[in-house]
Amino acid sequence: MNFDLRSKELRMKFAALFFFVASFSGPLRNQAWGAGASSAQDAIVRAEALGLGHDPFWLKLGHYQKRTFASGYKSEVVNPLFFVDPGGRYDPEAELRATLVKGFSGEVLLPASKGAPAMAVRCQYPARWNWLTARLGLNQIELPKVDCKDYQSYLERMNAVGATLVFSGYYVNNPSSAFGHTFLRIDSSQHEQQKKSVAGHSDYGQNSHSGSELLDYGVGYAANMEGNNAFFYALYSVLGLLPGTFTSMPYYYKVREYSNAESRDLWEYDLDLKPEEITILVDAIWEVGSTYFNYSYASANCAYQLLYLLEIAAPRLHLIERMPPYEIPVDALKAVTAEPGLVSAIRYRPSTLRQLEVRYDLLTLEEKNKFFQIRKEPHPEQLLGALSPESSAKVLDTVLDDIDFRYFTELSTNSMPDVKQRKQNVLLARAKLPAGGQVTVDVEDVDRPDRGHPSGRYTLAFGSQSDPTFNSGAIDGEFRFAIHDIYDRLEGYLPYATVEMGRFQFRWLPAVNQFNLQSLSIFNTGSIAPFSRLESNYSWRFGAGLERVRDRRCDNCQAADTYLMAGLSGQPFHELMFYGLAGAMGEASTSFAQDQWIPDLSGVAGLRFKPFRTFQIDAEAEWRRVFDLQTFDRLAGTAKARWDFGQPDQSPFALQLEYTAEVSSTDLFLRYIRYF
Repeated sequence: MNFDLRSKELRMKFAALFFFVASFSGPLRNQAWGAGASSAQDAIVRAEALGLGHDPFWLKLGHYQKRTFASGYKSEVVNPLFFVDPGGRYDPEAELRATLVKGFSGEVLLPASKGAPAMAVRCQYPARWNWLTARLGLNQIELPKVDCKDYQSYLERMNAVGATLVFSGYYVNNPSSAFGHTFLRIDSSQHEQQKKSVAGHSDYGQNSHSGSELLDYGVGYAANMEGNNAFFYALYSVLGLLPGTFTSMPYYYKVREYSNAESRDLWEYDLDLKPEEITILVDAIWEVGSTYFNYSYASANCAYQLLYLLEIAAPRLHLIERMPPYEIPVDALKAVTAEPGLVSAIRYRPSTLRQLEVRYDLLTLEEKNKFFQIRKEPHPEQLLGALSPESSAKVLDTVLDDIDFRYFTELSTNSMPDVKQRKQNVLLARAKLPAGGQVTVDVEDVDRPDRGHPSGRYTLAFGSQSDPTFNSGAIDGEFRFAIHDIYDRLEGYLPYATVEMGRFQFRWLPAVNQFNLQSLSIFNTGSIAPFSRLESNYSWRFGAGLERVRDRRCDNCQAADTYLMAGLSGQPFHELMFYGLAGAMGEASTSFAQDQWIPDLSGVAGLRFKPFRTFQIDAEAEWRRVFDLQTFDRLAGTAKARWDFGQPDQSPFALQLEYTAEVSSTDLFLRYIRYF
């Protein structure tokens, strides 16, 4: 008979015998169940009898998931030094046994990353150890002393009494931030009283901030890559080839980065967590703080990892199951707001740009003209002229916001002394005038990012496709993974931005029983933010995918394409916008009659008329100069009228009538659009 104690079956039998004897032995029962396990082996036997190696909470702490194409588990942590047992990434039971053995011995583990301190199990994994202590009744008095000074310093620094989920708005100029970003703020006791004073109320004014929260710590998860190549960052993130790590820094650094440097609004969702849940959350953050995961742009990203930590802290929550298979940051907001009683208050922190826009809109025409005179002058007092003290104060306040917005980096790094001196002169002039009122940025409830339309979309259209030789009814379908284009409902999104990934369009022609892939957009991003005296915005588009070609190059074939365009947009009044862009495109197909790769020059001109939130008209004309062996011009035009129905955040739908003319072919469709 094999008496190898490493055999799981034998250990289970031994555990059963142990508890059978314990049930009839008073002294033994007192030792095992009262004072707790007094040795690592006692603890292991008891843990196996209780099945703790497969307990849902233990699996959560180790970030274990069931393997897709094999039996057993695999941790999402890829750093081998995260595990106490060499095979711990694939064996949660072995990891539990090793944790108990080295926890009892007090042995110091290898540092989990370069620059991290070497610590004992009880210091490196406090969430694990506290849970094991509670479940097994471990006798802590008999354990060897360990020095947890680094962990204790971390706890004192955090001073945690609460947590807030923060969303920084969409930033289309950076691929890593095009879908927004979420991070946690660990709230200290300094401003807890201020949070409680507005608990249960949604406060969207900046006045709800006392300033003490800026000293709290923000905890984020992001991909790491050497260098700043945006293309390779996006590519590697999509393919899951970058390491993802957690970082923590004072919240005011996050505000400076997002609100000031990148002009992104911040939305803060206070979470109603119990004190013991906050303790576990802080410990769980500590445990993963020196390790790394595989970062995935559409799944294992900041949204997923932060919700995972919240579920560790509070197993009562069901957040991840509310997320679609492809997780994007705004879906994390929708998950926490959908959890009953989890969000106690929501606050809005406007960016420097948003505050500047509000101040500027409050100026009279005379004050605006004076603002543009002063904004670049080194001595503002000389230009105030006959303005009243109140008007002068309004103008100088706007100038100060303008300097902070346009020269934030230069002021932070002191790289432009003349700008710093100009700001100082404005401050001196402002100090001589009466105090002005605080500018409040008001937003409507529907503008909250969690109130925007769901990230997924599908459409079904009925209509006709015609050209000189063919006229047929057609059924058109489309599916898009994420997230928004300029034709979608605007609530909760940037009104001028397009951020799409994974859009497929199909068409079936019943008359000839033909099924075609009309287009495939791998990614499509852009902005048509209007150019103005205040902001010199430039419009642009960038994308890649496949499109169906119907002209002299080929007869109804597929071509791969990529394009980059830039231009200007104007908004003469709120309901109407015009835009024009020009740029280059490259197209490739083995079905082309001449060259298999063809460069194009292209230009578009368009307008949007949106008199109501739920109705808009869009039109766009496109010109291309196709440099085939026989160069030719290709003209196309599209017109759309769209009606939206339902609440934006509750699976809304829309009807869209669209007409497209391309070369000598035309399409006319009535399209049903549904978000999910």
